[in-house]
Amino acid sequence: MSMQVNETTLQLGKAEIPTSPSIANELRKTADPKLAFYMDEAQNGTHADQAVINKIAALWDKTIEMKFQGIVHGNDADIPAGLHDLALDIDEALTKSSPSSS
Repeated sequence: MSMQVNETTLQLGKAEIPTSPSIANELRKTADPKLAFYMDEAQNGTHADQAVINKIAALWDKTIEMKFQGIVHGNDADIPAGLHDLALDIDEALTKSSPSSS
């Protein structure tokens, strides 16, 4: 899968933003104050539970893949709303697949 058709993604790719503080340190990119702020925020981000990741992978079917591909290959302006709607669909499917906690 490639996200190269979207202008936002192309610009992000050109920025060479590391995905973790350890990579930023290795690339010696921590001197940039903007990047240092980003890396600090990355340190405080949430980390998904492997069990949840496995459930999402199990739920990822052709319908969800088609929705995702439609978002990725659509207009940049529609990406946030499209990803939000897709996340709601996945949350609903996860709720249905999990036993009730009551």
